Amino acid sequence: DAMDESRDESVGMANDSYNSQAGLEDILDLFLDVTHLPASRIKFLVLSRPNLRIEKSFRHYHRVVLEYANAKDIETIVDSGVRALRKAMTSFDSSEEGYEQSESTSRKRKRQQPQLQMDSCSRQKTTLSARKIRSQRTFKLSRDSEDRELSAIRDYILEHARGVILWVALIINDLLRHVEKGMFTFMELKKLLHELPLEINGMYRRILSGLQGSNTEIDQIKGCRILLWVIGASETRLLELQELRDALAITWDLETALRFPEDPVSSNRPQIRSWNHFRRSIHELCSPFVEIIKPATSTSDALF
Repeated sequence: DAMDESRDESVGMANDSYNSQAGLEDILDLFLDVTHLPASRIKFLVLSRPNLRIEKSFRHYHRVVLEYANAKDIETIVDSGVRALRKAMTSFDSSEEGYEQSESTSRKRKRQQPQLQMDSCSRQKTTLSARKIRSQRTFKLSRDSEDRELSAIRDYILEHARGVILWVALIINDLLRHVEKGMFTFMELKKLLHELPLEINGMYRRILSGLQGSNTEIDQIKGCRILLWVIGASETRLLELQELRDALAITWDLETALRFPEDPVSSNRPQIRSWNHFRRSIHELCSPFVEIIKPATSTSDALF
């Protein structure tokens, strides 16, 4: 697995790229020598991201190119992500309550004011109607532009995914977080999209840097503890949110806990108002390394 990350640790680390190439060539030669032995029945399954050296060595063997094999799956995920972006964009929409209120107020004034004011009310209503038509025209142009821009974002992600579903998920998550803040522009989205690394490791470094920049030292410690519990528990099964909340209540400072006059676990349990509140807190501390899954059969957030 991960043959492209192979490195010869026995050689000095002065030239890292040279060491990686030397270690990789040694292993590839070993694979070929073993499989070519008389009566050899050994088989290898070699996994790697795109790498010309590996492809050249195994050019005569059966090969599955992931970006072709799962292209349909990638397209499905990207389309789902674009729908999520569109939904986030429309979450700020409201009814024409301003116009409705104005027109309602206008009608109310008609009943209250003398007949002499009717002409003034009519002119006001005409003005409001014209403004509403102009606004509707403006928002229609905005929606048409939205369709074009989202289509361009979709095409860019599909072009650069190279079969890596995790990269696609991380890219969409980054765009979604930006849109959910509101007051975004498509110029900002395109700039963000083209600045995002095309490699998973680069994405991880960017995410960690972002978490360190936006969270205090205490929050970073909380994030590390959440990751430790989730990773450790996953060796057996997935954690439930209630279990994670209880686990986080266990203090690591035993000396302070022993001197505490009250139960240190109860006092150290995270204060939350709902499981959705807890979910958002985890998202801020660990996103997107931890994902909270809600059972599809339940309508209650108690079963997160």
